[in-house]
Amino acid sequence: MFANRVAVQVFDCSGQLCGRIVWLLRPRTPTGQPDLDNRNPEPALRQRHLCGLTIIWGLQPGAPGHWTDGWLYDPQDAAPKYWSVIRSSASTGGAKGRWPRLSSAVIPNASGA
Repeated sequence: MFANRVAVQVFDCSGQLCGRIVWLLRPRTPTGQPDLDNRNPEPALRQRHLCGLTIIWGLQPGAPGHWTDGWLYDPQDAAPKYWSVIRSSASTGGAKGRWPRLSSAVIPNASGA
């Protein structure tokens, strides 16, 4: 899904774990315009810039290094997915997210909750 094409900044949002896109491998369209959320089913949201867009929200602390009951928005298919995250390494600060019927995505610096 996002492998090697996006960087996500993970941050605390009112005691929950959230994340926003802070870097895109291809931040502009072939015509030079900023990449937008143009596949969003809500026409009013299709003009949102992907860079800066919050795509993870609502993850709540569970067991140590584990967050549950959150959502991931994939701009490629414009569908929020129920999500949980497990911290993969204390030394790297990385984490892997898992959701039904989809692959995992690595999220750097997911140690903030």
